[in-house]
Amino acid sequence: MLTIPLSLAVPGPRELAAKALQWTTMAIALLLLVPMMSEAMPRLFEQGSLPFKPRDYKIGLSLIGLVLVIINRPAICLPALLLLLIPIIRLADAAILERFSVQSVMGDHANYVMSRASDLLVTIVGVGLLFTQHGYRIAVWVAVGTIFVVTGSTIYEWSGHAQWTAVPGRASGFLVDPNAPGIVLGLFLGIVLTLNKSFWWNVALIIVSWVGIALTLSRSGMIGLALIVVVYLIANLRKRGGALILIIAACAPLAIAGVAFLTASTERQGVVKDENATRRVQAIYELDFAKLWSGERAKDLSDGWEAVMKKPMLGHGTGSGTFWWQPHNEFVTLWVELGVAGPLLFFGLLMMLIIGVARSRFRGFYGIVPVLFYIPFSQVMIEWPSYWFAAAVVACVTSPKRYALGLRSSAALHHDA
Repeated sequence: MLTIPLSLAVPGPRELAAKALQWTTMAIALLLLVPMMSEAMPRLFEQGSLPFKPRDYKIGLSLIGLVLVIINRPAICLPALLLLLIPIIRLADAAILERFSVQSVMGDHANYVMSRASDLLVTIVGVGLLFTQHGYRIAVWVAVGTIFVVTGSTIYEWSGHAQWTAVPGRASGFLVDPNAPGIVLGLFLGIVLTLNKSFWWNVALIIVSWVGIALTLSRSGMIGLALIVVVYLIANLRKRGGALILIIAACAPLAIAGVAFLTASTERQGVVKDENATRRVQAIYELDFAKLWSGERAKDLSDGWEAVMKKPMLGHGTGSGTFWWQPHNEFVTLWVELGVAGPLLFFGLLMMLIIGVARSRFRGFYGIVPVLFYIPFSQVMIEWPSYWFAAAVVACVTSPKRYALGLRSSAALHHDA
């Protein structure tokens, strides 16, 4: 009797359908999450490069993504699901209570509510995709794609081909705020280092991220990246000692040349260069901590605390901490907006992640470093799907127990990254 080797057997309809579902889910995840988390769609639409509105694209693909998540029979991670509480509460506060109006900023408060609702939809889809069988692989490719898009757009703007930045003298890429690329790159680099086991690919992505952050002249971004890299190198010192020596030997002269190049380029009029940018370069690469400290941020933080003291129990409403006072601290922002319950809830969720990392023998440590580090440097991360996506990755890799939609206990997700 002639037998066909297993490796040569023709896949059956069920196997082909499973494969088609896997690749369709991956494609939708990349088409939705990478453009949304890198803010590519709004910038391309403003340039007239898109024939459709970003909001329609976001909502349409999000609904398709939700259907695919359900078809994939997700195994739910409760800690990751709990992270959605803060964006849900903020949306409900803005949409139902309307305690703070952002009409002067966005033209109409309804636009702000729609923005928060669509971002929450993207966040739910992103977290839901992590619950699928190939969720970790999706997370890695979304992170890699976002890293390249954010860095590429920053290089494109820095070289003078576009001007998206909100701060003269500094490139921002698609994200508009020059400090945002450093945070997003740090968050997604943490995802890659957590899930991807290929050392040399990780090193390559660290270099790509460094280029993207360096061109923005972000002080917090460079410090955060340095912290992530130091932690990663120390963890790999025993296994990769020789390779690390070669990397340091190769990168040291490149870093010196990069510093000299950035310093020189900030002194002439390129995209938009000024003396403030030159001082930033010197502060970052000379490790001048006096110059690294921003007096403007200290003033913003002080104003934020004054706002907290005016309404410490209930806060001023969603949007007041991101559009009006801008204290550059997520805890203070939540206190300004939601009252004392906001930072307490945020602290509880972070402690849940920290305890999970400790119990899993620091499995998600690379991911939680940027999730925690950038909290004192931003007031808008709590509005970003990218932040909750990165935090959800940490929750998933440190919480092995899963639940099916029928609330029956399910096996842990297969780590396919």
